[in-house]
Amino acid sequence: MRERELEKVTVVPEMELENGIKLSGITAFYGEDTDDDERWLHVLGEATSTKSAKLSGDISIVATGYRDDGKVVGIGEHRLYEDDFRRMETFEIRVDLRSPSVDSVKVFPRRA
Repeated sequence: MRERELEKVTVVPEMELENGIKLSGITAFYGEDTDDDERWLHVLGEATSTKSAKLSGDISIVATGYRDDGKVVGIGEHRLYEDDFRRMETFEIRVDLRSPSVDSVKVFPRRA
């Protein structure tokens, strides 16, 4: 089993602004276990509210993995719950993949 850090990680600023959430410290890894024929995308980061200490509704942090030809090979999300969120939260997203590789990752917040 091994993981390698992905260099191409993009955050969508327009979605951050629209949803009042700033994403930072984003790190993404592509992992594989050739013995079990498993592949995954592992994304870690931090979400901070830019408007107030509380959210005005649940927010999902979405991570999308892309092959080098631009095709989507995996999608996962982490939910920030309005009732539990207080200004900042770290998150972890793991996505099982069928593709033999991931070239880049896009991460963005959206209304749940």
